[in-house]
Amino acid sequence: MATAVGVKPPVEKVYEEDRRAQYFREEVARLKLVIKDEFEKIHTGLREKENELQTKLDLQLQRVEELVRKRAERVCQLKKGFGELEQGLAHNNLNHLLVGAKVKIDTEIDKLLHQERLELPQFQLQWELPELNNFLNNLCKLSECTHPYTYRNEPVTNCVNEGDKVGLVKPRGLAVDTDGRVYIADYTSNQVEVFSHEGEHVNSLVDRKMREPLYLCVSADSLYVSCENRCLLRFNVESGKKSGVVETQLHVSGLCGEGEDRLIGCVWQKNRIYVFDKEMVKEREVQLNTKYYKQGVTLTADIKVTCKHELVVLFYKITYPVQLFSKEGELLRCLVSQEKLGGALYFCLDGLDNLLVTDIGSHQLKIFTPQGDLLTKVGKKGQQGGEFQTPVGVSMNQYGD
Repeated sequence: MATAVGVKPPVEKVYEEDRRAQYFREEVARLKLVIKDEFEKIHTGLREKENELQTKLDLQLQRVEELVRKRAERVCQLKKGFGELEQGLAHNNLNHLLVGAKVKIDTEIDKLLHQERLELPQFQLQWELPELNNFLNNLCKLSECTHPYTYRNEPVTNCVNEGDKVGLVKPRGLAVDTDGRVYIADYTSNQVEVFSHEGEHVNSLVDRKMREPLYLCVSADSLYVSCENRCLLRFNVESGKKSGVVETQLHVSGLCGEGEDRLIGCVWQKNRIYVFDKEMVKEREVQLNTKYYKQGVTLTADIKVTCKHELVVLFYKITYPVQLFSKEGELLRCLVSQEKLGGALYFCLDGLDNLLVTDIGSHQLKIFTPQGDLLTKVGKKGQQGGEFQTPVGVSMNQYGD
């Protein structure tokens, strides 16, 4: 029996519809498997992300516990220092002068213990009490006793023997991070040695770009190294790995951090400073307007930022080696004259903005008030504990050591 052209028999239509239905069923099953696989991948990724976040949270909690522990230790040190001051003044009948100071210190300790913000700036407690700082400094002069917080004439830790083992040849710059690790730039061996707070050697930072390192600065989680070959390097303080390098046009000597996202460096043989961002990209230059120089050449050695965001600049062997500038580079006043400071290349500030300067000429560590008055001298020429032989780098940790 003949059929019309283009018209399928009813049986063939049924077969074709069955094939299509079977195809759609297989396609639906395949899509279900794809969706299931994608869902499992997403679920697995979420579990991994959850585990990662939990790990970070655990590390953060450990860090918080460590900060709380350190804060408690600092409070104990403050109380102990105050007790020593009180005992030292007993024989001079000056205890009545301590009443007002004790009330303020106890108030600040309570604030410190109950403060929600965990990462306190170094010596924030004293920063908030400048009048108490002056009071204690004057009180120490009257009683001829030791400063209640620091500046004792004996070393806390001696790294000399350990330094000999790791080959310190010509140490220069010095820096300390918030965990107490000590960084020493070795000018001759072209590397930075890392020690623990107890004086044990931890690591050696080496890089082919590091040639004759001179100045160090710890800011946030980074260590910055300024070298005489006009290179500025950055290392991560936790891993010790290099995280950046930049070649500067001029020799950057002193370094200091301004907050967590700015780095300031002064330029050797120029009345000029550079301001870098945290990626070491130069943002601007600031000209230091000073009229005090020697034979037309100013050797700008080191720089630090005060709690008032003013610039303290150390010059090498000029009439006034230490001068105070505004952020715009205008001279505010001269702090220390050459008669008080023979020759220095490094200094640091404590939380009270007192200046700690290593004097090469007298082989001493000299401490000056923010107004430039000599507070005390530490050490003498020699090679034993508490003695210095041409001291250079100086830094202070968060506990005032």
